[in-house]
Amino acid sequence: MRYFACLLLTTLVTPLARAHLFTDDMGRTVEAEIGGVRGDHVILARSGVAGLWPTAKLSAIDQAFVREWRTTHSGIKQLQTRISERDGIGERGLFTSSASSPAPPSLPGVSTDTKQSFKHCVISLANPNICDATALKVDYVLYAIQPDGSVDAEAGSQSLDVLAASKGATLITEGMSLSRTKTTRMTLNVNVSRSSGSVSTGKTTTRARERFGGGWVRVHGADGSLLGEAKSMQPELQKLDPPWVGAKPVNPETIPMLPSLDGLLELVKKLPKLPGASTGKIAPASDQKPPLPPGFPPPPGR
Repeated sequence: MRYFACLLLTTLVTPLARAHLFTDDMGRTVEAEIGGVRGDHVILARSGVAGLWPTAKLSAIDQAFVREWRTTHSGIKQLQTRISERDGIGERGLFTSSASSPAPPSLPGVSTDTKQSFKHCVISLANPNICDATALKVDYVLYAIQPDGSVDAEAGSQSLDVLAASKGATLITEGMSLSRTKTTRMTLNVNVSRSSGSVSTGKTTTRARERFGGGWVRVHGADGSLLGEAKSMQPELQKLDPPWVGAKPVNPETIPMLPSLDGLLELVKKLPKLPGASTGKIAPASDQKPPLPPGFPPPPGR
């Protein structure tokens, strides 16, 4: 069984905007999305985490809700997924691991000039189905090609509670910092002969530049099923065939049983704070350029 979520391109959606309030046979409640049905258990998802709960231990009304959900969410096609690069640091700022560090001290006669540029990606999702999809996890990787030809990767993750039927959504990733370095070394040349001598100075300049290689996105359901995937990579990076280094999908066998219906809230509290983690806020379409970090000089015309 496959299921998805869609959000209006120009709409800000609050977390759990379409979540259902489930009640068990003891009167306990939790607000969550259905992430799937596995045998006699329903997968309840919230804020990127999921847990199993016996359908028979839900209230009669909620058992009927699960049966209806299962009927309407069968045979759903995959999400249409795209990823494209943009200039700037992105709506969610820079990756933590990309934070600037003090420059190493220069040697005598050596000067180094370092400039930074920033790239991020826009992820576009579309749900061509006639029903909403729920509990999506959007994982992505951004790649940088180093001056020596090696590849660095930065991974991020966001979650969407609902992606409405026949609608589209836009997510903005965090940014990646890219460095461009010019190093100048002064040289001293001494020529000595029997009759005369001369001293001359010169300099050599070397340049090194990190290049943005592109991005890769995978969209999974709460049960770990792959619902959408897209790549946008420079030809040089395509030849290197970099591996996926983002989050791995949930193994259906590892989805925990909830000790109680409201035990899902305890799982949410234990959720690690991932870079750029989201619970459903969708970025509106905009032609505005992302902001630059404090102290970074704006380019001409900005």
